[in-house]
Amino acid sequence: MPFKKGEVNYRRNAHVGELLERDPPSVADDAPRPIVARFILVDCSTHGEWLLKRLVARWPHLNEATFAGRLRSWIGSNSHHFIKGAHSVGLFRLIRTELDLLPIVEEIFLFTRQPKTKDTPSERDAQALYEAAVRWAHSLGASRVIIGRASDHDSIRMVAALNGDENLEYSVST
Repeated sequence: MPFKKGEVNYRRNAHVGELLERDPPSVADDAPRPIVARFILVDCSTHGEWLLKRLVARWPHLNEATFAGRLRSWIGSNSHHFIKGAHSVGLFRLIRTELDLLPIVEEIFLFTRQPKTKDTPSERDAQALYEAAVRWAHSLGASRVIIGRASDHDSIRMVAALNGDENLEYSVST
């Protein structure tokens, strides 16, 4: 199935080649594709300082020591998808409720080095992290992705860029 420029399609069981041939939305043709990887303990040396400051600013009732412990637990957790780009860090969690048949993926936070800037490497990283979270949600068979709880970027615009995947319901919390 050919893809139109800017179209994102994350069908279940899609061929890997099909996923790789799509163009990322809102990224200039000459810009390199952001690399997304799991956040590991070594990344605390490059992302830890600004991330801890942002976490404490967002949740002031917790201190840096508390977040340092939580970072270690999120890194080793299978129910959390803790990912990073060169300029951003995101945390998503898996939720299983008693009454829902399928799991739900919820964004805990997505912070960038340069918050609320458009058409920058930070925004491209944020978009790539949202795409990675959707891929993770698909791999878990999730029915819904909830985003926008604590994000540096316009979550509604990010969801629009994901092109309304028919297999997932997107909820934007405020």
